[in-house]
Amino acid sequence: SDLAETDLRPRHLIQPHFVQPQAGSSEIASLPGIGRAGVEDTVRLVEKDLKRGLASVLLFGVPDAEAKSPDGASCCDHEGVIPQAVKALKKAFGSDLIVMTDVCLCGYTSHGHCGLVDDEGVVMNDKTLPLLAEMALRHAEAGADVAAPSDMMDGRVAAIRALLDQNGFTQTSI
Repeated sequence: SDLAETDLRPRHLIQPHFVQPQAGSSEIASLPGIGRAGVEDTVRLVEKDLKRGLASVLLFGVPDAEAKSPDGASCCDHEGVIPQAVKALKKAFGSDLIVMTDVCLCGYTSHGHCGLVDDEGVVMNDKTLPLLAEMALRHAEAGADVAAPSDMMDGRVAAIRALLDQNGFTQTSI
């Protein structure tokens, strides 16, 4: 109806994509209809989404086990799976697609925490912030429209905004 206060259309939705370094795809049992896919496979999936009217994606990195470490440093790799996927998606679809990226260390750390941990296993909030900001910067440099932090570190948005702004990415949203 033209009088409805709220409507829900594909253009209002954000489609998640879990991007892995290797080609091919595999289902995620706990998320029916969602899977992990390589960069080229993700581009093909997003193309289908765009034809259905889904013009926003949220990318989650799924690095190989050997890329994980206690400090999660691979999250800042210029050639990491998320920067590669962002570049490929923006090359293929330009401004027709809004690309959001998950900013969190949990997928990149060998211990699985969202932040750095000390020897006793305590999450170190303040030492994690620069790494999260650097991760967001790598995504912005690749062409991401939005950095979407899912971690729970206090001060992360301010740290990310400061580093993005210092590097000229004032229009990249958080």
